[in-house]
Formats: sequence, structure tokens, C-alpha cells
Amino acid sequence: MDPKNIGIFYETSEGHTSEIADRIKARLEQAGHRVTLSRCRKARPEEVEQADVVIVGGSIHAGRHQSKVVSFASRHADLLTAKPSAFFLVCLTAHSQRPEAPETVAGYLNNLTEQTGWRPRLSKPFAGALLYTQYGFLKRTLMRTISSKDGGEPDISRDHVYTDWQEVDAFADEVAGW
Repeated sequence: MDPKNIGIFYETSEGHTSEIADRIKARLEQAGHRVTLSRCRKARPEEVEQADVVIVGGSIHAGRHQSKVVSFASRHADLLTAKPSAFFLVCLTAHSQRPEAPETVAGYLNNLTEQTGWRPRLSKPFAGALLYTQYGFLKRTLMRTISSKDGGEPDISRDHVYTDWQEVDAFADEVAGW
């Protein structure tokens, strides 16, 4: 397999999506690929054009995709669809034990396609994190209430990461094989 130029473009609010993007980058580099990592808001058009494979990542907040991810995917939809591309979604709903959670997560994935016109070859949701120590009082209280309904950890004295890192590695490995 020839090494490829892979561009990873992401947005992060509290930093967890950035950690996932870093993990994917490291895994792809271990597989021998050249990887560029950039925030969607800072990505230069030539970075997208020069990539043989593109990965886009973002998170859900209050049921919505981050606006910079939607703008990026909309602006580059034709190019992203024309080349091998993948999307990873970070959301707490992917960790939820509620029966409707899988359908909700699938709706988030479909919604991005509807909003942008981009059809990635691979879309994968990852459970996110409750970063209680980074939240202000109101957000911490709100997130604790929401999380408790979904079976999440109510202990607000520390952060809780629900991401399955083996799933992240498997996603990277699949992309590495393209």
C-alpha cells in the first residue's frame, strides 16, 4: 500500500474532539501515511485539495453540529464527495443507554449530509466526554442533569471520558486501508 496524504479537519469545543483527531492522526502515521491536522475554521483550500483522503470530525452540542464543521463540509462538499472521505461524530448520545439513542445518533449523521450535500464513504459516531472540571456552574449543573437521565456519571468533581479508544483505532485502521 502506497502512503497517502490524509487531511484531518475538525472542530472542538472543550478539546475532546481534538484528542480523538490526534489519536487518529497518530494511528494513520503508524500505518505509514502523511497526515495534516487542522481546525476546520483554519483550513486552507489547498490542504483539502492536496489530500488523497479527507477525514472531518466534529461534535454535537444541544442537538446541533458545530457551525464551522457544517460550513467546512458545505464549502468543500463536491471535493469531499469526489475523494475518499470519512466523518467522525463525537456526542454523548452515543454513550446513552436509552432505546432511542441509536436512532438519534443516526439522525445526527444523516442531518450533516442533508445540511451540506456531502456523502462520506464512512461515518462513525464516538461517545464523547463529560468534562465537568472545564464547565462553569450552570453548564456543569445542566450536563449533570442531562447525563443522569442517560445513565451517565453524576460525579461532577472530575471528568468522565466515554470514548471507546479501540473504536477510534478501528476507524483509523479502516481509513488507513483505503
